Amino acid sequence: DDLYWINTSDLEPLEGNNFYRAVVHLKNGKEVHSAIQSIDFSAPVNFSLSPNPARSQVVLTLEELSTEPIHWRIQDAYGQLLWSQALETTSGTSFQIEIDHLVPGMYYMVGKRPGKKIWTKKFVVVR
Repeated sequence: DDLYWINTSDLEPLEGNNFYRAVVHLKNGKEVHSAIQSIDFSAPVNFSLSPNPARSQVVLTLEELSTEPIHWRIQDAYGQLLWSQALETTSGTSFQIEIDHLVPGMYYMVGKRPGKKIWTKKFVVVR
């Protein structure tokens, strides 16, 4: 049996909760339905990283407080997880993150609240 992959994107999701489901049409005429997935496209958390490029630390600054923790991670260009931490953002908007263990190169700071859209910014480490 041949296996086919289909990739599609919702180029204009509505703000708030969006619901998605895949339907596979089999050769025998039957259909298989995936579980419904929900993605919340609420307004993103605006954040900045400085300095960029950075040497031994980077400051993550949020433009607003959040009522729930935001899970942050640093990934390399291959998607490998190099650092991860949930930060409580109800008491402050700036966080200093040590990056002296990272080799020079390009990295991604990725933020996510449970059940919400992911936010990503690139930064560069130099020595």
